[in-house]
Amino acid sequence: MTARRSWTPGALAGLVLGLVGSPAGAEIIYVDADAVGPAHDGASWCTAFTDLQEGLRAAAESGGAITEVRVANGVYRPDSGSGDRTASFQLLSGVSIRGGYAGCGARDPNWRDYQRFETVLSGDLNGDDSGIDCAVGSDCCVPHLGAGCDDDVCAQRICALGGSYAWCCEPGPPWGDPGWSANCARIARLVCCDFGENRCDNSYHVVTAEAVDAGAVLEGFTVSRGFANDVRRFPAPYIDARGAAILLRNAAPTILDCRLTQNAAETAAAAYLEDSVGATFAYCEFTGNYARATSVLSTDDSLLLLDGCWLHGNDALLETVRVDGSPVGSYGGTFRDCTLGPNLERDGIASSGYADIRLETCELSDYIVGAAVRTGTNDRLTVEDSVFARNSVGVRLDFTSATLRGSRFVRNGFGLFVSFAAAEVTDSVFVHGNGGWAQLFTADSYLRLERVTVALNQSLSWIAGLYVRDSTADVRSSILWGNTSSIQGEISEIDVNRGTLNIDYSIVEGWTGALGGVGNSGDDPLFVDPDGPDDIPGNEDDDFRLRAGSPGINAGDPDYAPEPGDVDLDGHPRRLCGRVDLGAYEFGIGDFDCDGSVGPSDLADWAGCCNGPGKKSVASGCEAFDFNADTDVDLADFAGFV
Repeated sequence: MTARRSWTPGALAGLVLGLVGSPAGAEIIYVDADAVGPAHDGASWCTAFTDLQEGLRAAAESGGAITEVRVANGVYRPDSGSGDRTASFQLLSGVSIRGGYAGCGARDPNWRDYQRFETVLSGDLNGDDSGIDCAVGSDCCVPHLGAGCDDDVCAQRICALGGSYAWCCEPGPPWGDPGWSANCARIARLVCCDFGENRCDNSYHVVTAEAVDAGAVLEGFTVSRGFANDVRRFPAPYIDARGAAILLRNAAPTILDCRLTQNAAETAAAAYLEDSVGATFAYCEFTGNYARATSVLSTDDSLLLLDGCWLHGNDALLETVRVDGSPVGSYGGTFRDCTLGPNLERDGIASSGYADIRLETCELSDYIVGAAVRTGTNDRLTVEDSVFARNSVGVRLDFTSATLRGSRFVRNGFGLFVSFAAAEVTDSVFVHGNGGWAQLFTADSYLRLERVTVALNQSLSWIAGLYVRDSTADVRSSILWGNTSSIQGEISEIDVNRGTLNIDYSIVEGWTGALGGVGNSGDDPLFVDPDGPDDIPGNEDDDFRLRAGSPGINAGDPDYAPEPGDVDLDGHPRRLCGRVDLGAYEFGIGDFDCDGSVGPSDLADWAGCCNGPGKKSVASGCEAFDFNADTDVDLADFAGFV
């Protein structure tokens, strides 16, 4: 039996048991630290190899005959007792390494449950990590005023690194002594490893993959206690300061259902990718990882997929994930069904430039200092069906281009900050923000808003909705309502400072006509319940759909023609009854006869539209009956009438 674990929030409780099979004719090697023997040839659970390195060696020498290595619960260290910090478990093309088995002595040794039978790949070679935070016994690991720290040996190690670290021990630039900064304190946890956590003897990299393809699979392991602390400055190789849990070089392995935790590095404590196009991490949890710069994962000239992953409780100075591209290649990362936050870094996903970054159905929350997503020069960002909540900035764009569709920005300081960039936002909401400036801020940029709701944001300045400075903004079929600032009225919703605003077919509270355009009004859009039944703003029950009788119904751009894939924030087609509605939600679901209400008269044609379940498309003209937006009309949709 097997229990498949997804580390995505909410999925941990749903372990699914079933049988694990292997390809016909495949040979399996068994590894079990508790195998009783007396022989240990890897042929069965109780004659299993007790050292994972033996199993990997047998697979590597089999000429492709061995395609799977099964590993029972226990702790496995890559050095085989030698104490060699450079030793690691190396992934192999065409070989799946699978953990989480019950192993020898169990009624069913092939019973697989990643949590019950935790299989740990550990970089704690001596098994003596203390778990004691070095900040407990020394101020070297704590930022403070004044140069140096209370351990002179530690301080001198850090200052000997040179560069900006020299400022940790002596007066710095002309503007004064920066003191023992956060940068000094963070590097102390790596350089001064002989006190506190006692990690000096841990592996640089617990797992490595070099020149392997997607057939190299690691599944069902906890990878922990890697310690990539070789922070010697250039021209040192520097690779042993990255990728403490997993290091990928020119590799595209598949990492499934793994938990990467308690790893530490100068940067990218959980995983570092170099020249690795096609690497995949699916259903993995990244938690409790620590670094000076990037806590979890960093790429260099690589192409990455994170699918169904949960990144939380990590700690670094800069960002959780760094995705760097190149002007001469197509590099970047796709994040699908991932959750980032809460973490302690400044930013969530960041780039220094030239990267293709794509987010699909992700949630990024609680980045209270920086941005959930921060782009670099010439990045190309696409965001679809994602949520940004309680961040200082939801998305920050600098010198780049971005497309944002079908997303929710809730309780952020800035929802979207656009500087020297171009952004197109459609079918999205920016609501219940609370910051010192506008929810949408654009400077020296181009911004297009179409079918967007910007509502009930608060600001300490004079503008809470959209601010256009030295920029061009095109706004169409949108709603700006209830945004409050130090000055009430139209200027609280939209302010243009040395820029150009083109606004048509939209609702703006306090509308005076001074901003020009056609088809605009200041009429109340009649949201269903913007604070939700609990009367607490910013929760999932907030409802910014339009009520029957709303002036936003059928009031959008008359020339708008939906393209394939154009849907509202619920996933329903746009333009159900005549013209498109204003804002992020289309009203006409259930209103088959388009009379502005949903009632018994709409049921007359139900039978003619019912075609489900499991169909791939709704019959033309029947879109109003697809309540749950699953591309068919069946009894599940009928519940929407009740």
